Amino acid sequence: MGYSIKQLTVKIIVLLFIPLFTLILIVINAPKVMANNNSNERTNQSEWRNYQSSQAKSPNLNNGQSSLREINLTREEAQMFKLINQERAKAGLPQFEINATLTKLARDKSLDMVGHNYFGHYSERFGTIHDQLKAAKVSYGNAAENLAGGPNLTKTHCRILASPAHRSNLLNPKFKKIGIGIVKGSPYGKMITQIFID
Repeated sequence: MGYSIKQLTVKIIVLLFIPLFTLILIVINAPKVMANNNSNERTNQSEWRNYQSSQAKSPNLNNGQSSLREINLTREEAQMFKLINQERAKAGLPQFEINATLTKLARDKSLDMVGHNYFGHYSERFGTIHDQLKAAKVSYGNAAENLAGGPNLTKTHCRILASPAHRSNLLNPKFKKIGIGIVKGSPYGKMITQIFID
């Protein structure tokens, strides 16, 4: 069973290449998640970079509080809202109230990440979530932001829940209102921004 050096080289390359290629595919297709839960901190916190979006009508802002129907959530945003409130119910917490202003800010953030090819809590256009809230004249005591990207909404939601920082934002009893913005087309498939305030 003698192999030539050329045959051995080919076998070694194949044995090394297949696992490496598989690992690269797993990393590329894995959902990305990022949480900013420094609720009282209003400083610029830049973290990662990566991308993309889905638009909806501007809602009639009724002091920021609207029904799902008035906000005109996309199907994916409504599904994410339902999944989040199911988790809060399991934890014995009251359901989030969807908020028109927060939803607009979340959509703007997801669109910004897609349009400017980054993934992070700091935007060169909007600043931090606290800067966005201030510019929109939203009053709040505590705020947080979850960012995620993934091709499958349910799997990405599970990844969010598996992250202690993201989970603590979703299950924080101080937070009462949420905005969700989901945009299609990023390298991850969907770009998700969740904004929480008390």
